[in-house]
Amino acid sequence: MKIQYKSRNVELSDAMKSYFEKKVEKLERLIEDPAADIEVKFEKERESNIVEATLKLRSIIIRAKEATTDFYASIDGCIEILEKRFKRFKERYTTLKREKVQPAQPEVEKEEKVVKVKKFVLSPIDVNEAIVEMEMLGHEFFVFRNVDDGQINVLYKREDGNYGLIIPQ
Repeated sequence: MKIQYKSRNVELSDAMKSYFEKKVEKLERLIEDPAADIEVKFEKERESNIVEATLKLRSIIIRAKEATTDFYASIDGCIEILEKRFKRFKERYTTLKREKVQPAQPEVEKEEKVVKVKKFVLSPIDVNEAIVEMEMLGHEFFVFRNVDDGQINVLYKREDGNYGLIIPQ
């Protein structure tokens, strides 16, 4: 996997690069795609040490961002987020592939009920990241905590191809 480093307001040390590369190895084994590459940005902003990584595969882009008081903790968090998002994408892709292969079952009168409950952590992200993640997942809507105001928002795809954003008051 090719890694491209960028930095802003911070001197990027060899130790930080080495630590990031070590953490990416586990992700590389999961991905198994020689065409994959990752762009990582290290940024110092006031008290925060921010690591933002963008994983580019053939058909998708997965982005993660983590801000802590320590760059090494930010790297750990960022890689963990990338792993979770990639696993979610892979699971979704596998499920869709399986559904296409299996013949459709005859329609039987069904009782509508909740058949799946999904719990997840709402990490603060901005609207653009929410759009990317929603598209990555192939969903028509996406629930997220907006990094700007900390509120839970709902992003949805409109029939005209644009996006709508629901912000509670």
